[in-house]
Amino acid sequence: MPHLAMLIAMAFGASSFTAGKAAVAELPASEVLAARFVIGALILWLVLIALRQRLKPDRYDGRAFVVGLFEPGLGSVLAFWGLTLTTAVHATVLFAWSPLLQAVLARVILKERLMPEVVAGAVLALAGTVWLVSDRLDDTSGSLVGGAMCMVGLISMSIAQLALRRVAQARGRPIAAAAWQLTGSALAAFAAMALIEWPILGITWRASADADVWFVIVYLAIFVTAAVFALTNYALRHLPVGLAGLYYVLLAPLGVPIAVIFLGESVSAADLGAIGLIAFGVALPSITGVPMIARLIGRARA
Repeated sequence: MPHLAMLIAMAFGASSFTAGKAAVAELPASEVLAARFVIGALILWLVLIALRQRLKPDRYDGRAFVVGLFEPGLGSVLAFWGLTLTTAVHATVLFAWSPLLQAVLARVILKERLMPEVVAGAVLALAGTVWLVSDRLDDTSGSLVGGAMCMVGLISMSIAQLALRRVAQARGRPIAAAAWQLTGSALAAFAAMALIEWPILGITWRASADADVWFVIVYLAIFVTAAVFALTNYALRHLPVGLAGLYYVLLAPLGVPIAVIFLGESVSAADLGAIGLIAFGVALPSITGVPMIARLIGRARA
C-alpha cells in the first residue's frame, strides 16, 4: 500500500510544474501558493471533521506545522520564483537529484541504512531524466539565479522529508499531519507575499483572475497539494526516506503524457527509452526484494 500511495501521489504531482507555470504567468507566485495551501488545508480539515478525528494539536502536530513553513511553504515559493527565471526542463533535472540527496541525508541524520539498490536505482533514474530532457538542455532561457532558487527548494524538501518521517513513525495520522503542514505552508506563503513580494519586488496583490486560472489553482490545491501530502505522509510511515524519495523522479516521465495530451507535444522513441530507464530505476529496489532475485544477489555477493 505505501508503494501504491507514492505512485498515486506522483501521478498527481506530475502536473505540478506545468499547471504551476500556467498559474504564475497570471498571478504572483506567493499569491498562487497561498491560495493553493489555504484551499488544500481547508479540504483536509474538513476531512478530519467528517472522520471525527481529534483536532486538538499535540507536539507532533506542532512539528508538522513547523515543517510546513519550509516545505512546501518557503521551499515552494523559492521553486516557483525559480520557475519564472529558468525553464521547467532545467528544474526537472535539478529535482531529479532528490533521491540521492534524501538517501544521503537519511543516512547522516536518521542513521537509516544506505541501501545499495536505492542508490543504484537513483543513479539510473537520474540518468534517465537527463536522457529524457537532453535535447532541451541547451535552452539558454534559464538563469543561474532561477536554478539556485530551485536547488534551495530541493534541499528544503529533502530535509523536510526527514522530519516528516519522524512524525509519521511516531503518530501515524497522515491527514492530520498534512493539514498542519499545509497550514504552516499557507502562513509562509503569506509572509513571503507581505515581506518580500510587496515591499521589495514591488509586486501587488491581484484580487481578480480568469476563471481558468482559478480552476488551475483549485486543481493544484485538491490533487497536487492535499492528496499528495496526505499520501506521502502515509507512505513515510512505512518506507525509508531514501526509498520514498526515489519515487519523486517519476515526476518527469509521468509529466510526458500530460504534455502530450494538453500541450500537443510529441513523444519520440528516445523519450520512451528514457522513461523506461527511469521506471526501471524506481522499480529496482522492489525487484531486488523479490525472494528469488534476492537469493541470486546473495549468492553473487558470496
